[in-house]
Amino acid sequence: MPKESVHALVMSVTELNELKGQLEDLSKKNFVGSVISPWRTPLLLSKKKDD
Repeated sequence: MPKESVHALVMSVTELNELKGQLEDLSKKNFVGSVISPWRTPLLLSKKKDD
């Protein structure tokens, strides 16, 4: 099955807002950018352990 036909994962409102904030921050730092492509990339958010 082609990747573009796979359904997107469901995220909670909290996770979605966190993702948007992090992507905006990374975009301002030019670490990530927009790409037009039929292919999707899965994304996994995880909490960072406190040292």
